[in-house]
Amino acid sequence: MEMVLIVIAVLVVCAIAYLAIRSIKKHVDFFQTTASIYKITGYKEFDFEIVGEHSYQQALKRIAGTKTETPKEHYAVATLNHEPNNPHDPEACVVKINTETVGYLSKQEAFDFLDELDTLKIARSTFFLVDAVIIGGWKNKDSEGSYGVKLDMPFNMGDLSERLKRMD
Repeated sequence: MEMVLIVIAVLVVCAIAYLAIRSIKKHVDFFQTTASIYKITGYKEFDFEIVGEHSYQQALKRIAGTKTETPKEHYAVATLNHEPNNPHDPEACVVKINTETVGYLSKQEAFDFLDELDTLKIARSTFFLVDAVIIGGWKNKDSEGSYGVKLDMPFNMGDLSERLKRMD
């Protein structure tokens, strides 16, 4: 009986170690990129809305947790970057949290963002870190709300240069 418990304990430890290494590897692979990394600092208003979150409700649930009776406000750091191989739009700018896609900048905002990067002579392959909040995600006897994401970044892309800090 003791031997069985020892074997089970060893298997549990191995499984936990495997999952931990796999989780760390996802983040290490991201940061081993040769692209530059900038931090976008907003005004702590979190009023920059993204689009497409409806398609990523499962990812948002994994990040923010299951729906509760009251709406969520789950703060996180998102990555924002150009996605030139996007099959729907080569100018798309994807938003990810914990390496999971959670949405995109709108078509016009992506155009303005990339235009400002070109003006500032910042490579489109650059990764941007931006504070984000996942909102919504409630379920009670009267209603149910989807998850949404808002970013803490300026609406006016002309203000972007003042809000950037190079991280690499």
